[in-house]
Amino acid sequence: MGPQVLRPDGTVFAAGATGATAVYQPATDVSPAFWSVGPSFPDIMGQGQLDVADGPAALLPDGNVLVESSPGVFQTPIHFFEFDGSTLTMVAVPTDAQIQSSYQGNLLVLPTGEILFTGFPEIIEIYSPAGTFRESWRRTIEEGPFTLVHGQTYQVYGS
Repeated sequence: MGPQVLRPDGTVFAAGATGATAVYQPATDVSPAFWSVGPSFPDIMGQGQLDVADGPAALLPDGNVLVESSPGVFQTPIHFFEFDGSTLTMVAVPTDAQIQSSYQGNLLVLPTGEILFTGFPEIIEIYSPAGTFRESWRRTIEEGPFTLVHGQTYQVYGS
């Protein structure tokens, strides 16, 4: 198994342990839901077919997906890619990428839109994506309290 990430456009990007990916398109008023073949991870000479066996992925502010891959199940080194809805583009890797396999990595989306990467042993790095969110994705609070008291629970409504 690999990650499955819901993108702001409603599609789901799925990657796994074979090097293949797929994209789920939800149903609309004019078409049923369907899966389509996504781009494959490359087969790198001297390393082998990259895959995402138990590897992580994270949604970036611009709707792209950052995904960590490695050659073969549990092998090293790791490679990072951004999926933009149609293609996979290789991006920079952490300093100790040579000793990592995709299953050892963890990705956390920070409030800044950056991605915190942690790996084994004791590797911590920040990925700073180039893109930014689309204005139509901005969340709006339509109803909620104007005064907050520490320790209380509040409901907020919006889109």
